[in-house]
Amino acid sequence: MSELYAVSVLSKTETRVDFHVQVVHPDSMHIPSSKTFAMQLLFDPIHDWQIGKDEKRLARAPLAAQMDLNDYLNEAWIRKNASGFIKSVKRSEVTGRPPKAAERDGEHPYWRDASRWMSGKLSVTVHHPAWIQHLEPSLSFETAAYDQGEALPWKGEPLAPGAGEQEPPSASVDPTVGMLRLGLEMFSASYQPEGAPRTVLVPYHGLSKYEVVEKLEGEGLCVRKLKAWMGKPVVYRGSYSEELGTPVKVTRREIRFFHCREGSHGMSGEGWGSLSAVGLLRFKGSKARLVDKPSYDDIYRYPGHRVEVLDKKERQVDLRLSYREPGAVFENRSDALCLLYQAVEELSGGFGDSAMERSPVARLIKAESELTGIWRDEMFSELAGGVIERVAVLAERRGKRPDFDTMTDQAIVDFFENPGWPGKDVRIAVFEPAWILHLKPGMRYNTPLAGLKKELPWKGEPRRASDRLVPVPVDDPMLGFTKRKKPRKDWPAAFALEPDRNDDNYLPWPRYTRKQITDDRLSGLLGEPVVVEWRAGPGERKQTRLSNLVAFDAKKLSLETSYGSEDRLPRESVQGIGRARVCRAVWLAKGQKAPRPAG
Repeated sequence: MSELYAVSVLSKTETRVDFHVQVVHPDSMHIPSSKTFAMQLLFDPIHDWQIGKDEKRLARAPLAAQMDLNDYLNEAWIRKNASGFIKSVKRSEVTGRPPKAAERDGEHPYWRDASRWMSGKLSVTVHHPAWIQHLEPSLSFETAAYDQGEALPWKGEPLAPGAGEQEPPSASVDPTVGMLRLGLEMFSASYQPEGAPRTVLVPYHGLSKYEVVEKLEGEGLCVRKLKAWMGKPVVYRGSYSEELGTPVKVTRREIRFFHCREGSHGMSGEGWGSLSAVGLLRFKGSKARLVDKPSYDDIYRYPGHRVEVLDKKERQVDLRLSYREPGAVFENRSDALCLLYQAVEELSGGFGDSAMERSPVARLIKAESELTGIWRDEMFSELAGGVIERVAVLAERRGKRPDFDTMTDQAIVDFFENPGWPGKDVRIAVFEPAWILHLKPGMRYNTPLAGLKKELPWKGEPRRASDRLVPVPVDDPMLGFTKRKKPRKDWPAAFALEPDRNDDNYLPWPRYTRKQITDDRLSGLLGEPVVVEWRAGPGERKQTRLSNLVAFDAKKLSLETSYGSEDRLPRESVQGIGRARVCRAVWLAKGQKAPRPAG
């Protein structure tokens, strides 16, 4: 994150601190006067390791006991609590505003001299002296703080150190207090490793709000003991620092931790060599009023819909669809093809994964989409009739999504043990077993299925997994080009043509290999749009360029690079060249040769 302001403490009284704030980033030409911005400035020195001061002293600051880095990074927390710490904020002595000419011109001299940029004085008055105890005149730091909007009104007495805190013995604290009970099935399948619990307890405060009630380290840190903590909230010291998380997979090779904050979630792994300690957490029972429990709607923001493979035969698979958000539709073969494909993408993490390369249905969708330029969701409609023989609804389940915010912890556990989502059981029959090769009974994954275009009519034989999709130049040499004025009068007349599609939609035809490139053939291509294949040097990867041939001689080829300019390629580096033609995608059966274009 880029630093936006340079801040220094000008002076301090019992309950007021004056900051000098200097803009250091051109995109932040504004000094906020909100309590949310001021709240960040108060905490910045506590977590900033670059200030050259006594970090231990800062860590013992009263404000550090009331908030931590997790709170600092949580906009909802800042907006809710800033008014409990801060009484008022006043901005004054603002100088260096950009002139109107600079606002219209990014090259104006004003932007070249950062010392001239906006600066000002920000006076922050707090409710209690403790909140600025750690700030001293001459203290300076840089910050990425920004205006997070108006702070919410504070209800009750202003915050003071120790006020309202109760520290009951750990044994009397419900272990679910200060935690969120989450169903792992609401997240990507990659967050649900084999053997993971159905639900997990996740801390939603920062680390300062919890205490360690049991700790594993040294010889006590072992697979057997840590497996007993799967699904429970912990703090662990790994490769970099102390982190909050919940173990969901424990093996002799690694431990995987699930993390979740409002609006984001993720997974991280630690090897036993980098893991030095793990502590089981419990809420301290204090400062409960400082944080609201996050809404499940914010955490389960885009849950998608759940798919479970019930049964599979040679050319038939039965799936259970659970609709977890409004808008789910399953109507036709396009939707069915989407379900087959989504299983690979969800479980593999993307096109680059080897599972995607091994799956015939994923290769089919990828090849068609790349060669035709048709968006993937539209591709399901295009190809469904060639892959899916028929679909049938076996059963339909009615119900509604539960309101997790009103449910007890045990009720949430019970629900995910036996989910009651609305949905359908469907049967999908395919023309070839290869299209469902990647599906196995018991497999579960998520899909954003929300109703696709109706399937398009399929012409010809069903698609075969052994077929190859190849690009073939079209017959019409003018297709894919538009007329224009010549960039320069001295260039050949054919420069009146320029491509109107992406570079990868063109092929050289006819293509001349390195040995076939003669002056006569190059003369016939002068001014024409060409595809050039070349290598920068021996062993280098072959590259392709779409351009117009300007000129040539015994040593080089001159290609148009931008309007009216040229680029020279060493002739010896050229591996092939040909007149550019738009290509079309053609499926070929095993042993079948690609058709040759006319001309």
